[in-house]
Amino acid sequence: MKYSCIYMKCNRLVLICGMALLLFTCKKEKEVPPVEDEAKPTAEFTFKQNAENDPFTFTFENASTNYQEARWQFGDDSTSLELSPTHTFLNSGNFRVKLRTKNSQDYWAEKEVLINITPDSILNFEVSREGGDNLRLSIATDMEIDSISWLKEVESTATSVVYQTFSKEESAITSVPEGIFQRYMLRVRTPNKSTVNVVKILSKQGLVNDATAEGILTVSRDNNSGAASGEGSSKLVDNNPGTKFLQFDYKGDLWCKLEFSDPKVLSAYTITAADDAEDRDPKEWKLEGSNDDENWTILDERNEEEFAERFQVNSYTFNNTAKYKYYRISFTANRGSGLIQMAEWRVLEIPQD
Repeated sequence: MKYSCIYMKCNRLVLICGMALLLFTCKKEKEVPPVEDEAKPTAEFTFKQNAENDPFTFTFENASTNYQEARWQFGDDSTSLELSPTHTFLNSGNFRVKLRTKNSQDYWAEKEVLINITPDSILNFEVSREGGDNLRLSIATDMEIDSISWLKEVESTATSVVYQTFSKEESAITSVPEGIFQRYMLRVRTPNKSTVNVVKILSKQGLVNDATAEGILTVSRDNNSGAASGEGSSKLVDNNPGTKFLQFDYKGDLWCKLEFSDPKVLSAYTITAADDAEDRDPKEWKLEGSNDDENWTILDERNEEEFAERFQVNSYTFNNTAKYKYYRISFTANRGSGLIQMAEWRVLEIPQD
């Protein structure tokens, strides 16, 4: 019992000492002043093209405030931590340039701008007739050029076009067989290693303008899921042979019409077969032109047409010198199916002899 009492007294003493020590510590502990927030960062910059003959290189001037760190993203998988960097894009395209600034308290701000480098705005080539059936291709650009390549289409599929280089001179001579529309590419490289490609369609007569995208498409009856669906009418003119327009319950009454804001002289078109089921291919049709959407002039008629392979592009030319605001193609028969389908319908302006 004596030992127990001593033990209890010792415990009380330890407890009292501990409380006193805690009280003493609390009194001696200094109060920590609150941390004041820094001024919030801003993100601001301007940019300019460095030289008229180099449309790929830009200088970015940082005008941000209240920041400790700046990080740039140029939209082409490249970045920079420089204050005001100079950057060269290696290809044409749309680039979202972002500047993010941050202060020491991890507050951040961001600004984004879109830089659009379009091939047709910086590079072009002209086509002129030479003796016989020859065409001369000539480069037209203000860019400083390191190398030039002229290429022509040798094969195409639903997903790709294969080109073959035939000249590396400033101008090139070529020829295109009658009734053929062939893609040609001009590829240019700058001293800063930027590359830009321009593709155009040529015929025996010269440069061809694909006017399809300039028109508004309507059809007599669309896919059951609508024009914008996976196999709707919009796929007929999306310039992608890997997609298609499919109409159910076909009864020989499908027509497709393009309306242009200004009348055009069209004298050629192409139809591309879809990916499967050749019995859905169109076989008979007529193409008409109109300026009031009521009175129509027949421009071309076809019967017993065939597409020997899937994704095959058939080209058709017809004599026409009149301008029309509306062009309509009416498919009156297919290869026997209760459905009709096509991958593409393109309408073309070709030079008049």
